[in-house]
Amino acid sequence: MVPANSWRKSEILVDGFPEFSTNAVRSLERIISHSGANIVLTTSHKHKYT
Repeated sequence: MVPANSWRKSEILVDGFPEFSTNAVRSLERIISHSGANIVLTTSHKHKYT
């Protein structure tokens, strides 16, 4: 969900997480709206946010 461009620093939002890619958000919204799926997003640095 977050672009991994080594030449460009990701924008960190006020919640401390990086901003999601616009295309990734749009694709995820499309998947949810068309399938009715329940999505759970996780993070590899969740230990910082307990």
